[in-house]
Amino acid sequence: MNKEFINKYMEETKEIAQNIDREEINKFIEILFEVWKKGKKVITMGNGGSASTASHFTGDLLKTVANDSSQKEIRNVKGFESICLNDNQSALTAWINDSGWEDAYAGLLNTLLEEDDVILIISVHGGSGWSGNVVKAMDLAKKKNAKILGLAGFDGGKMKEICDSCLVVPKDSTPHVEGFHGVLQHCIIFGLKKLIEEHEKENSVQSTLGMKFFADTASLDEIEYSFSKGVNDGITTNPKIIESTGDLSRGFVEACRALVNKYPNSPISLETDLRGVNMNDFESQNDFFIKKILLKQAYELAKLGKNVVIKIPMCGGGLLAAKELAEKGIKTNITACMTPHQAMKAAQYGKGYVSMFANRILDVHILEMAGYNLKEILKEPIWKERVKQHKEEYFERAWEITLKEIAYVAKRMGETECELIIGSIRSPEDIYRIASAKPQIITIPTKIVEKLENIEKIKDIERHIKEEIMSGDSINHPMTTYTLKEFEDAADIYRKN
Repeated sequence: MNKEFINKYMEETKEIAQNIDREEINKFIEILFEVWKKGKKVITMGNGGSASTASHFTGDLLKTVANDSSQKEIRNVKGFESICLNDNQSALTAWINDSGWEDAYAGLLNTLLEEDDVILIISVHGGSGWSGNVVKAMDLAKKKNAKILGLAGFDGGKMKEICDSCLVVPKDSTPHVEGFHGVLQHCIIFGLKKLIEEHEKENSVQSTLGMKFFADTASLDEIEYSFSKGVNDGITTNPKIIESTGDLSRGFVEACRALVNKYPNSPISLETDLRGVNMNDFESQNDFFIKKILLKQAYELAKLGKNVVIKIPMCGGGLLAAKELAEKGIKTNITACMTPHQAMKAAQYGKGYVSMFANRILDVHILEMAGYNLKEILKEPIWKERVKQHKEEYFERAWEITLKEIAYVAKRMGETECELIIGSIRSPEDIYRIASAKPQIITIPTKIVEKLENIEKIKDIERHIKEEIMSGDSINHPMTTYTLKEFEDAADIYRKN
């Protein structure tokens, strides 16, 4: 008699395995994978036996997807941020006691759930009948623009109607449904593990290529476009970019928060500004006063996310600020460097990135070759016209010097804790020139991305620029000062907001 029962039970389980919707399993896994890439949370919940499955699911999301039992050493791969609502008995029973069973999960979610998070519900009957608490949880998730995933049985109930993806075990039997939920859970976990390992392998291969491309914009639409074209290793902004492409309708900090929340796994450079500093006599300003101004902003911006890189202006106070941030483990991007000396000095103080401005350096060399006193000519608005007047005569020679300087700094960045970012791009041709000097990173405006045909192929350009030791012994430079003044004028726009 027992043999008959066992055979029947196993045959029914086999039938479930044959009939389960493979496409829906794949969709379920892909939604979770996208959540992992965005660094968002997965919040699980269930009732009765399903509560145990929810707890098990969270355990595997926290650990197994990154390090299963075959991997003894901790891998440099994060699991999911996951919380199981029915694991906290104190909080759960307080909600049940004070507000009732149906509001218990929604009450907890109201505190924990954020936009683009996922709730993962396990319910034999799909939220019908006895599980009003999961129905209210789904209603709240919809209001908060979160994704909803479900493991159900029988006919799928309300979960099949509401979930973004619902895996329904096609059997009107609680033991079969609960048992097969365990099978699906492990299928999902190890499917995720495979995707994450492939993703990490691709990133590892990509990093060996050397050069990376950052999107130079604050527009979410432009970033999405640039990332789709392969300019997807990071994001850089500055006050001019924020003012011209960022959404300042809710203020500067909220514009930055939108970027950080949308791309939590990409390094995003957010710039401090020199509010309160006399820019007409910038180079003689007190370094410790500037340091204090920059650090106050830096710590506020760093709170927005772990992927925030604090952009610091190249100056004495900026170097002091960068040093303190580096000591606290906060990445910096010391910006507006115009000479190799400035860039190498920045790399001694900061930890993360150093930015040189290619075309501003080019302008400097054209003006110098034409015989102008750089400090004096940059005080006049007409300096750009002077560059145009002498461009034909000195353009190629100026690029030759600029590229040698870039190559010199790029080669020596390996001795520091920084990577070199080259910005100030004016044409697609600039990208090909700069790539031949092999900086670690080029940051590219969207209008240039639109004109580049084969972005990946640019990484294969061979280095043929012979670097030279460059002279210079000052952390100050007239073009740096001019550029920072421009940034200050742009920053005035969002300060008023």
